[in-house]
Amino acid sequence: MTVLLPLLHEQKNIAYVLSTIRDAQEKNVALINSLREIKKSTLKHLFKYGVVSVDDAINVKLKETEIGLMPNTWVVVNLGDVAKYVNGYPFKPTDWKKVGLPIIRIQNLTGTQNNPNFFDGAINERYRIKNGDILISWSASLGVFNWKKEDAWLNQHIFKVEDYSPKITKEYFYYVVGTKIEGMKDKTHGSTMHHITKLEFLNVKIPLPPLQDQNNIVEILSGIDSQIEAEESKSKALQHLFDSMAKELTTAKIRVNKLVF
Repeated sequence: MTVLLPLLHEQKNIAYVLSTIRDAQEKNVALINSLREIKKSTLKHLFKYGVVSVDDAINVKLKETEIGLMPNTWVVVNLGDVAKYVNGYPFKPTDWKKVGLPIIRIQNLTGTQNNPNFFDGAINERYRIKNGDILISWSASLGVFNWKKEDAWLNQHIFKVEDYSPKITKEYFYYVVGTKIEGMKDKTHGSTMHHITKLEFLNVKIPLPPLQDQNNIVEILSGIDSQIEAEESKSKALQHLFDSMAKELTTAKIRVNKLVF
């Protein structure tokens, strides 16, 4: 293997530029992790005390329920009471095409596979996913996802949530189900491939605050999510910058031989 070998001064300059980008990446990762920890503790506080400060939490009147302490004005309901759940269509490999709408499988939601298959045939419109739909994977990898892309087809083993009760907002539903996912994993069937039956899912209990409380909770959590998404975008940009600069600097397409640090 042949490589370009600059003079020591330029080697040091190249290393300085790349290490500066690496330092920024490490600080960015630390910030993302901190924000995730803040979200985790905020979730725990909000779903026990509601939207009050830590200092005022002691004044909140709580009641004991089958899922723990919560404010007196909240109630406990089953997931089956607040929405309907449509399971995806059982697409076969013979249905896969290179044109049409993308078929969304679990790996497309989790990011382990970003290249979906497509389908251009005719099936019931109930399997169509639209921007803003909440999707829940209930087999292999449990998770709740807010679909933010173009129309697509829903594959089996994923629920599309629809027909929400007027007592719950879609945004609050997304966050409260997210808090229940880890608990669901503890009760799933199989050690490596998680699976929960529809009946078990429908009977999962959640806290249901009044609508105004739901909106306040969503406002706080979505604000944290926006910060996390912004930093994750920055992380991708920094990685792209590092990769491109490493290539340009080590092939002499960009020279730093005259820089003094």
